[in-house]
Amino acid sequence: MGQSSAQTLDEQVILGQVDSLIALSRKAFREGDQGLANTLAARAQDLARSQSGEQSLAYIQACSGKADLYRQLGQYRQAEVTLGEVLTIQRARPLDLSFQNNLISLARVREEMGKLEGAAQCLEELDRIRQDSLDHQDPRRLATLGDLIRLYRDMGRYEQADSLFASARDLVTLAGLQPNIDYAHMVSTMADLYRETEQFALAEQYYLEALTVLAKLRQKETSEYVSNLTGLAGTYIDMGQVDKAGKYYRDAQDKVGSGWFNNRLDYGPVLKGLAEYYRLEQKYRKARNLYEQALDRMDRDLKTEFPSYALCLHDLATLDMQEGNWSYAEESLIVAKEIWERLPGARVPGYPKTMMALGEVYRNMGNLSKAESLFMEAKAYWEKTLGDQYPLYVINLIDLARLAWERDAYHQADSLYAQASVIGRRRLANAVHYMSERELAKYLQKFKDTQSEILSFALRSPVHDQTAGACYDNALFYKGFLLNAARQIRTHALADPGTTPIFLELSAMRRMIGKEYARPIEERVELNLFEARVDSLEKELACMISGKEDLMQQVEWTDIRQSLDTGQAAIEFIRYSPYPSTTADQVRYAAMVVTPDGSVPWMVDLFGEDTLSFVLQPNMPRDETYVKFIYASASRGFVVSGPPQPTLNELIWHKLEARGIRDYPEIFLSSAGVLYRLNIGAIEVGTDTLLLDQYRLHLVGSTRYLTQRPPVTEPSFLQDTAVIYGGIRYDPLPEFTQQDQNTPSSVPENMVENPDTMSVVSRALTSGWTYLPGTFKEVKSLRSLLDTVEIPHIQYTGTNAREETFKHMGQFGWPPSPRLIHIGTHGYFFPDPQEAPADHLLERQPVFMASDQPMMRSGLIMAGANFTWTTDQQPPSGMDDGTLTAYEISQLDLSGTELVVLSACETGLGDIEGNEGVYGLQRAFSIAGTRYLIMSLWQVDDEKTTRFMNTFYRHWLGINNPGKDHQEMDIHAAFLQTQKEMRDLFIDHYSWAGFILVE
Repeated sequence: MGQSSAQTLDEQVILGQVDSLIALSRKAFREGDQGLANTLAARAQDLARSQSGEQSLAYIQACSGKADLYRQLGQYRQAEVTLGEVLTIQRARPLDLSFQNNLISLARVREEMGKLEGAAQCLEELDRIRQDSLDHQDPRRLATLGDLIRLYRDMGRYEQADSLFASARDLVTLAGLQPNIDYAHMVSTMADLYRETEQFALAEQYYLEALTVLAKLRQKETSEYVSNLTGLAGTYIDMGQVDKAGKYYRDAQDKVGSGWFNNRLDYGPVLKGLAEYYRLEQKYRKARNLYEQALDRMDRDLKTEFPSYALCLHDLATLDMQEGNWSYAEESLIVAKEIWERLPGARVPGYPKTMMALGEVYRNMGNLSKAESLFMEAKAYWEKTLGDQYPLYVINLIDLARLAWERDAYHQADSLYAQASVIGRRRLANAVHYMSERELAKYLQKFKDTQSEILSFALRSPVHDQTAGACYDNALFYKGFLLNAARQIRTHALADPGTTPIFLELSAMRRMIGKEYARPIEERVELNLFEARVDSLEKELACMISGKEDLMQQVEWTDIRQSLDTGQAAIEFIRYSPYPSTTADQVRYAAMVVTPDGSVPWMVDLFGEDTLSFVLQPNMPRDETYVKFIYASASRGFVVSGPPQPTLNELIWHKLEARGIRDYPEIFLSSAGVLYRLNIGAIEVGTDTLLLDQYRLHLVGSTRYLTQRPPVTEPSFLQDTAVIYGGIRYDPLPEFTQQDQNTPSSVPENMVENPDTMSVVSRALTSGWTYLPGTFKEVKSLRSLLDTVEIPHIQYTGTNAREETFKHMGQFGWPPSPRLIHIGTHGYFFPDPQEAPADHLLERQPVFMASDQPMMRSGLIMAGANFTWTTDQQPPSGMDDGTLTAYEISQLDLSGTELVVLSACETGLGDIEGNEGVYGLQRAFSIAGTRYLIMSLWQVDDEKTTRFMNTFYRHWLGINNPGKDHQEMDIHAAFLQTQKEMRDLFIDHYSWAGFILVE
C-alpha cells in the first residue's frame, strides 16, 4: 500500500472517530448532560486538529459539530465565531455540500441572534451558488428561497419577499414539483406577511394552501400546522369574522392540548397565538393564563431574546391596557422595547408597535411628553421602513392626533386626523377588490370608532379646516358603503362579457339562498354550502374586476359643492359615538352641510339618540294617535300629558336654522339612524308651517347622488311601460291545496285590521292576510290614466299577482324592466328577534320573523301567501311561496325602472344599520337599480291612499295640465304638489305624511 493510500485511510479513520465523538456529544446533550456534551465536542475538535490539521475534512466536521452544540446551548456568539472560521477554510470549495450546510447553519445562528442582515447575506450567497451549480429545477433551491423569504419578511423587506415568492412558485410550476415541506414553510411565511399588510385575501389563500399541503404530507401533528391554524384564525379576527376564527382556534387548542406538542421549542409562540384569540374575545382570564404560560415556556427554552418573546410581552401589555393596569403594561413594554433594541435586524414591525403601545400607556398615565416622543419615533420608523400605507401607520397618526387634541394643539390634530381619514378610506376601498359582501360588512365595523373620533374632534375643535371636509368625505364614502359597492360590482360585471357568466351564476346562487332562508331552520340543509359558494364567487368577481376599474370612485365634498346651484345646500346627517365616550350620550347625531359658497362644510352637533327615541316612542302602534303624538303641536289642539318634551324641530332643525340654512331654499338631505323613520318635511316649524312649506326637500340615500344625477336632457327609458299589482288574493292557490285540503278558508273582504304591525301579523298567522279592496280601485284608476297617455301596461290582480311574475320581469339578460312598477299589497317588517320586546313575540312565529337576516324580515305579500303563513307547510317543489322578501328583490335587475310605488302599509320600515341605511324594501329596490321609490312609514286607510296615488299619477303623467299635450311633470315636483294638495284637503299628518319619496 502506498503512502498516499495509507494517509487517506488514516484520515478516514480519524474522520470516523470525530463523527463518533460528535454523535456521543449530541446524545449527552439530549440526555441533559451538557458538561459531557461540551467535553466530547472539544475532544473531537482537538483530535482532528492534532491528527489531520485545520484544513482537513475531519477538523471542519468537528468544528461544525461544536458550533451546533453552541447553538443548542444558546451560546450564539461562540457558534458564530466557530462557523466563521470553518467557512473561511472552506471558501475555496463552495460546491462542497458541507460548505453549503455551514452557510445555512451560520444563517440560522445569526437569525437567532437578531442579525438578520448577516443571515440574509449567507442565504443570498448560497442561492447564487445553487443557481449556478444546480439544475434549474432542483428542489433543494426551494428550501433556500423559503428561508430567504422568511428573513426578508422579518426585516420588513416585503417587496423583495413578494418578488422572491413569485420566483419560487414559478420554480415549482416549471419543474412540476410536488409541494414539499419547504414549500409549505414558504407559503406559510407569505401568509404571515400578507396578514401583516392587510392583504387578507392572499393571507387566507396561503394559510389554507399551507394547511392543505401539510395535511397531505401527514404533518398535522406539527407546530407548523398549529401555527397556520392560529394565523388563519387571526386573519379572520382582523377581518371582523370572529365566528369563522373560532373554528380554527379551537382546532389549534385541541392539538396543543393533546400532549405531543409540549416538548416543542415553538410551543411558547403557539400559546401566544391562542391567547390572542381569547383576548379579542374578551376572555381575559384565559388569555392572561396562556400569555404567562407562553412567556414561561420561552424563558425555559432560552428564547427571552427572541422576537416572539418581545411580541408576547407586547400582547400581554395590551391585555393590561384593556383592563386599565397601566403600570403593569409599562413594565412589560419597557422589557419588550429593550429586547427589540438588542435585535436591530428584526425590528419591523415589532419595535414601532411596541413604541406605539408604550406611548399610549404614557398618554393614559398623563406623561404626554414621553408619549409624544414615542409616537413620533414610531411614525418616523414606519415612514423609513414600511411606508405610510402600512396598516399600523394610520393608527400611529390617530395616536398623535389624539395627543395633540389633548394638548390643545388643534392645528396639528386637524392635519393628522385628516391624513388618517384619507388612508382609512383607501384601505377599505382596496378591500372591495377581494372580499365578499358578508366579509366587507364585518370588516367595515373596524372603521366605525375612528370615524366617530374624527367627527367628535371636528364638532368640538375651534380649528377644523381640514377635518370638516374629511368628515364629509367620510360620510360620502362610508354611508351606504356596502350598497354602493354592490351596485358598482353589478354594473361592471354586466358590462364585461368575461365576468357576466360569473355574475349570473352568483345571482342564481343568491336566489337559492333566498329559498333556503324561507325554510324553517331545521330544513335548511344546503344553506352553508350555498353561502360558501356565494362568498367564493363574490371574491372571484371582485378580483376579476379590480384590475380593470376603480370600483369605489372617490367623491369629495368639493365635488358636491360644485354640483350645487345658487340657493341649494346638501346635508349629511350622521350617527356617531362621541369621543371621549360619555355615559350621558352613547350615540349622538350631527349634521354636515355643504353650500355652493362655503369654504368648508358646516359642522352642527344635534341631539342624543336616546332623546329622539323617547320622542318617537318606538313601541307605540303606528296609528293616528301615534302620528299626532310625533308631528302635531299644541297649536293644533293636541296636548301630550306629562313633562314637556323637545319637539322634532328643536331637536333636528332649529340649530341648522341658527347657522343660516334658511338662505338655501332647496336642500338635498341624507338621513341616518332613527331619522330614517321620519318624514322630515312634515316637521312643524311654526303655527301651520312645515319644513316642506319653507324648503324644497330631496330625500336621497347619499348626497353623492348630486354628482351622479342624470342630465335633464336624458332620453326616456327604453321600456316606457308599466306593471301594476293590486287587488291581490292571498288565499292558498289551487296548486298548493291539492296536497292538503285542511288549509284555512278565505277571509272576508271587509275584515278590518289594527294598524299595529304585530296585530296584523298575529291575525295573518291564524286567519291569513286580508284582501285590500282599495288596492283594486288603485289598479283600475291607474290603468285608466295610463290608457289616457298611451303607456302600455300589464296588470296582475287576484290570484294572478304571483311572486314569480315579479321575479320574471327582473331577470338578468331579459328585456329591460318596466319604467313604472306599482304595487298595492301588504308589506311586512319584523325587528331583529334578538332586540324585539317580549310582547312582540308570538306563540307561532313565521320563518321570516325569526330570521337573523334583516332582508328576510321585510318584504311584500303576493298571491297565495296565506298557505305558508297559516300553516307550517311549504308549497310544492319549484313553486314560490307568495312572500317576496327584500332579499329576493335585491337580486333582481330593475335598472330599467324609473319609479317603484309601494302603496301599502309600512313599506318604508326595516332594520336600521347606523349610517349604512335601512335594511328593508328601500335598500332592496336601490340595489336592484330603481331610480325613485315611493313608500310609506305607517298604514294609511284605503280611501286616502287611493286619492293620494291618483293625484300623484295625474300630476306626473301630465293629465292635470290641460292644453300641454300631457307633458310629464318631474317626479319630485309631482310628489311635492301631491303632498301640498293632500295636506290642504285632510290637514292632519296621518292622512298624507306617511308617504315619502326617496331618490
